[in-house]
Amino acid sequence: MLNKLLATKTGTSRDRYLTSDVLPGRSFPLGATVYADGVNFSIFSRAEALELLNWLRHGGKPTTSS
Repeated sequence: MLNKLLATKTGTSRDRYLTSDVLPGRSFPLGATVYADGVNFSIFSRAEALELLNWLRHGGKPTTSS
């Protein structure tokens, strides 16, 4: 599904936007939940796409996942 959404953007590729693995998460609780092995983002929306901007550290450059 993610590859299909990214393919609809002109001139974009999956590698440009996705810098880490996306794995199935949990639908509850809503928002960001931190776990020992990562963070689960649960968002309710009727949107066709979502962009998540991750800041690795204060003053660092962001990475983007769509």
